[in-house]
Amino acid sequence: MTEDSRSCPADCSGKEISTTFDFNLGSSGNMFSVLALRDVSVTSLVINAMSKGRGEVKVYTRNGSYTGHELSSQGWELIYSNQGVVHKKRGQPTELEDFSKPVLIKSGSIQSFFVHSSNSLVYTAGTKEGDTYTSDESFVICEGIGTTGIFSGATYSPRVWGGIIRYDLN
Repeated sequence: MTEDSRSCPADCSGKEISTTFDFNLGSSGNMFSVLALRDVSVTSLVINAMSKGRGEVKVYTRNGSYTGHELSSQGWELIYSNQGVVHKKRGQPTELEDFSKPVLIKSGSIQSFFVHSSNSLVYTAGTKEGDTYTSDESFVICEGIGTTGIFSGATYSPRVWGGIIRYDLN
């Protein structure tokens, strides 16, 4: 029997998967995709900021891969925007509040995220865009790209987004 929101014990909420807080590169944004291995609801992210202090963070999401959609906002949904995020220093988790609504991802589906910070983000070089960076029983997080603007500017590939995805099982 598969657990659902009615039969799932308390350990189905408040879950998280982390990539890395190491860094050797950075720019203002990151795009990456995840593959859901179970039905999940992504509730928030934790980011790895380049510069300490107050700044603006925006998080967008879209169904499917970001590939081919790096320079267009079409199909992306803004799920988080806060001009007063207090960014921690590099390598330290910067907490974001919960999204305006959870991002529901069905098992077997790909969902992409685009995180942009006015204080910039730090991350590491990957080995191949789209390859698995890390996984758990619920998610596969793939290597993505760095960006210099919001749906504009240069992109850098492959890049490993640095942060934590917080989620609940559905």
